Amino acid sequence: MTTLKDLFGAQVRHYRNKAGLNQTQLAERVGVTTEMIGKIERGTSGTSFNTIDKLCRELRVPPNALFPSQELSEINERGPLGDLVVKLSKLNEEEIEWISKLLKEALAHP
Repeated sequence: MTTLKDLFGAQVRHYRNKAGLNQTQLAERVGVTTEMIGKIERGTSGTSFNTIDKLCRELRVPPNALFPSQELSEINERGPLGDLVVKLSKLNEEEIEWISKLLKEALAHP
């Protein structure tokens, strides 16, 4: 079973990689050790709200981005479908409606 620490750590790793940072760079910016970033990413250690705030600031994500639902984490493991779900989850209602119309048109013309 995937724990909250596992999910949180996977998200930190994902956004760290997306930001083009290695563990040492993120650790220096957040004010923790590289070992601590590794433990967080592996899900073997939790962290304080203060550190979560700093992680969010350095990774340029809102706090909820680091706490995905169990269902989303299972979808993420399915490859392209998971990628689409993650991308769609970041859109506003207007953008989702536009994508929905585009997808409907695309599927109507195989």
